[in-house]
Amino acid sequence: MKELLAYCYVFLTITKLNSRADGNCSTRTDSKKQVHCCNNYFLDNGICKVCLPGYFGMNCSSQCPFPSFGVLCSDTCQCNATECNHVNGCQSNINTEKRTTIVFL
Repeated sequence: MKELLAYCYVFLTITKLNSRADGNCSTRTDSKKQVHCCNNYFLDNGICKVCLPGYFGMNCSSQCPFPSFGVLCSDTCQCNATECNHVNGCQSNINTEKRTTIVFL
């Protein structure tokens, strides 16, 4: 598992270093003048935008693998796989029953 996390970290770091600041990786030799977004960006109305939390890769098509979550999978869940959400992290099953407090004066 540590090897997978190390690989993901290195991959995302290298990808981030090779990306342009605006996420547009189109080349000037592109004859169709189409916008091509860099890795970890997606095209939205002609503009390259960074992946939403929980996603990464080409066109943001991959979900963060457990135990990673969040923006470009940069956070780590401290819970088991069934409780770890790729977007928000650990989802606890908190008992939400209402409690009434009686105050005697």
